[in-house]
Amino acid sequence: MVTGASDCLLDGFTIAKGNANGLAGKGVGAGLLLPKGTRHFVLANCTFEKNSASWQGGGVFAENTSLAITNCMFFSNTANSGAGLATKGDTVLRMVNTFFSSNFSSQSGGAIELQSGIEAFIGGCNFMYNRSEGSGGAVSMQITGTHPAQLELIDSLFNGNIAEKNAGAILFSGKFQPIVSRCSFIQNVGKQGAGAIATASDVSAVIEECVFKKNKGMPRQEDIGTDESSEIADRREATPEPEPVVEEQDEVPPTPQSMLPEVHVHRDPDSTILLSELLAEQAYCVLVLGELTDPDFIENYREIESAARSYDSADIRFFYIYHYLSHPENNGYLQPFHIFERARQAQLAGQLLRNRIPWLLDTMDNQAAKALEHAEDNHSIFIYSADGRQRFSGTITDTAAFRKALGNLSDAPDPTTDPATPLPPKIKPINLKPAEVVNRIQFHPATDAFLPLKISPKKSRSPYYVKLRAEANHALLKSGNGKVYLGFHVDPLYNMEWNNKKDPLKYTVFTSKGVLAPSTKRAPRVQDRPTDSEPREFILDARQLDLSKPLSIKIEYYVSSPDRRKRKKVSQSYLVHLKPDPYAGHAFRRQIPYDEPFPPTKNVSITDIHPDLLTYDSNGDGRLSRNEISGTLYMKFPDIDTNGDGYLSDEEYATYLRDR
Repeated sequence: MVTGASDCLLDGFTIAKGNANGLAGKGVGAGLLLPKGTRHFVLANCTFEKNSASWQGGGVFAENTSLAITNCMFFSNTANSGAGLATKGDTVLRMVNTFFSSNFSSQSGGAIELQSGIEAFIGGCNFMYNRSEGSGGAVSMQITGTHPAQLELIDSLFNGNIAEKNAGAILFSGKFQPIVSRCSFIQNVGKQGAGAIATASDVSAVIEECVFKKNKGMPRQEDIGTDESSEIADRREATPEPEPVVEEQDEVPPTPQSMLPEVHVHRDPDSTILLSELLAEQAYCVLVLGELTDPDFIENYREIESAARSYDSADIRFFYIYHYLSHPENNGYLQPFHIFERARQAQLAGQLLRNRIPWLLDTMDNQAAKALEHAEDNHSIFIYSADGRQRFSGTITDTAAFRKALGNLSDAPDPTTDPATPLPPKIKPINLKPAEVVNRIQFHPATDAFLPLKISPKKSRSPYYVKLRAEANHALLKSGNGKVYLGFHVDPLYNMEWNNKKDPLKYTVFTSKGVLAPSTKRAPRVQDRPTDSEPREFILDARQLDLSKPLSIKIEYYVSSPDRRKRKKVSQSYLVHLKPDPYAGHAFRRQIPYDEPFPPTKNVSITDIHPDLLTYDSNGDGRLSRNEISGTLYMKFPDIDTNGDGYLSDEEYATYLRDR
């Protein structure tokens, strides 16, 4: 358990498996406890996971405090009420861009419990798959007596929350007037009452411009249920307005390319929406493609953040779409293998970039990227109006044009918010670590053009702690004869490293036709470090491969946590298709030239070894020393090594074969 204090910031921490036992005041705040009187506490970019309180606030408990929460995640916390967050007394809460998933309460408020005296603003938050054995599957706000209370809840999603009794998503009770605006309620279940929202005991709720879909409750309470003493002061569901009849068509109909693509994106790993659904609640929608390896995005996204703040009062909504990685290995990030890994990267983006604009997730087959980019000069910023027409497309590096387009579309005055106002990122545009433990293979893109290949990881019982990147040169993709790069990279999402106390990684390649050599090999053994996270890389020589059939690759490796408390032996397999993958990204040092900020510790050429001798390269450094070979070559090594550098090169071996 962490105990907070006034005027403090808690940023970027994970608080897990806290336990608060006891009755009433002793069983609260298993993750974070904010005592009475705590003021100006800021919680940013934190994760609360599997904390358990016997009374309230499994994740966070705040009593008579002022608290700001941004870009946080509450996952799988439990409590009697308010499993993720619970407040008490005269508390002021402001919470934005925060995610509550799979939290459980035995009484009320599967995610949040707000009590008397609360003054809360909640915006841009997601509540998914939370559950209560009582009422309020996601949120419970029960105000007793005459205590004043305020709630403004806007631009949030409630999906798949369940209450065994009443109010699958939200329960309001007491004499106050909550405001719920521009929220979506989808597939929530209240088994003995309202499917989405229930009001009781003198509540006068304002529910406006909200979307209700497929919620399940008692008859005539599928979406909203009220008792005799409460009422809905203003309810307007967001439904499309009928199109006005137009006698004459003055403007040219838009081309299909200028309309918003009808493709899906994820709001979260378990549910998708059509891009068109984003247009249902405002006049304009701004979509920005981005991720954690694109230097242009990292250098310029603060201009987009600034614009979003400037137009906050206008009828314009902003979204980032996290898509495939443009430059995998930059800042250590690798292409995700499933949507949960992509979601985790987007969550990290929120923490590292400290953005306010919410992230959506592209599908794993990159539907949004394929449809939006459509080869238009790498455009990554788009503005669409409510009728689905594209009003602007541009690049992240030309934000002046984007600002001008916003000014032309909105009646709001052109703002003067300084782009420096958003907090600076906690990540560098380009961050490539030099080799310190094992050799890196350096291509020269101008002469050694290697293209990334499409890979399919096979089903595995363990996460892919280590991810394969496969590449091939043009000669191979044209004729079946050439070279293949295999790079095995530790994924930082899992906080694991190579366990150097065990056998190094071993790969084995199976081909349907032809030869890929060496077909099996171990990475070099590292003696001086118990763990490390540097890539293990190999160059293979290919002859007469069948380009229509994939390669099958099996790998075995050991990983452990940096403190070596958690250790794993893993066996996994891939299919590598001998065709370019346009969404595999371009790696610095191989597809893109990169000048190291300082000389790399080790550098090798892919042409140092003759293909016939690749299997002798026991340490994987791309060069053959005398100690790595045997027989006649060992005896004649001094004569063959004509330049006297201590290594047997491809050219020297070819000369030896010609003259012997």
